[in-house]
Amino acid sequence: FMRKVYGILTAQLIVTTLMSGIFMLSDTLQDFVQTNHWMLTISIFATFGILLALMWKRHETPTNYILLGLFTLMESYAIGVVVTFYKVPSVIQAFLLTIGLTVGLTIYTLQSKKDFTSWHAPAVMCLYALVLASLIQVII
Repeated sequence: FMRKVYGILTAQLIVTTLMSGIFMLSDTLQDFVQTNHWMLTISIFATFGILLALMWKRHETPTNYILLGLFTLMESYAIGVVVTFYKVPSVIQAFLLTIGLTVGLTIYTLQSKKDFTSWHAPAVMCLYALVLASLIQVII
């Protein structure tokens, strides 16, 4: 179960990273998405529609994976649009924070015998996020 969850999470992060990178590297694409805000609006509404469909079809195996893939594409597009408005160092900092938190959370959940739903775990993750953000800020 854990392998499947982290496999899906990894695939989602890879798709989002690739799409964001493409949006940042292509000036033509940047101009297009920054001038056509209606596409972002459609993406946001589609995301909520897909979330509702996922709640409804969560136990239907091929359908839920297709919906999850569509959700990932919609969110990746939205994040891709957002990163076009920021400078590269800021986007890299956000990327490193996301990866760092994902790895830290994974390590914590795999080695801890405590229930992750307790208040201890979110407090530790917030502290970890602050420390990681500080380190990245010093480096960049």
